[in-house]
Amino acid sequence: MLLRSFPWIATLLVGAANFFAFRIADRHAFVGETSVVSIGILAAAWVPLTIAAAVLLLREEMLRDQLTFVAGDATKAIAAAAIGLGALYGIAMLGIKVAPARAMVDLHGVFAVAGSVDRAPRAAAVIVFAAAEELVFRAAVTRALEDRFGSTRAVWIATALFVMALLPSLHPSLIAAAISVGAVTSFLVARERRVLPAMLAHALLMWVAVDMMAISIWQRLGA
Repeated sequence: MLLRSFPWIATLLVGAANFFAFRIADRHAFVGETSVVSIGILAAAWVPLTIAAAVLLLREEMLRDQLTFVAGDATKAIAAAAIGLGALYGIAMLGIKVAPARAMVDLHGVFAVAGSVDRAPRAAAVIVFAAAEELVFRAAVTRALEDRFGSTRAVWIATALFVMALLPSLHPSLIAAAISVGAVTSFLVARERRVLPAMLAHALLMWVAVDMMAISIWQRLGA
């Protein structure tokens, strides 16, 4: 019963966390502050979900297989991350060209969360959140949907649910990132039938996006 309801529990919990975390972050951003509280809200949703996902996968005897490293995983992850970054950068540039003022407001809120910690802890947090998202949505949620929709379709439905969970953040940059990351990691999971390559790609992609790409975009906006 818990396995079948897990997709909807995960989507609702992450969606609620995103709504409250980014409302607080946006309010702090306008007065030039960062938001540690927002990090706490996100962690309060993701920590229990990640534990629950690991337990569900253990009960299904899938956790070890999902996290098994195979030769070539690193290469596939780097290639997937590069494709995802290219797509994300293209979407970001389009957004800046179409609505530069909205892009400025959007990045203010994102930086209010990302700027709450120093660079090294921020990189660690990005890696942890990337691993958690893949384990929760691309592994556990996908498994919960497989019996009804089949393995391949279940992966893409799980990604669609994660994108839906980011809609309450009201941040186009995060939604664009979820679509870009979700596309490449879903392809990896559908092809490899394991979540580890997707974790590696996701972590690399988001680390570069947060610590390098976002700063470049911020400078282009003249902030």
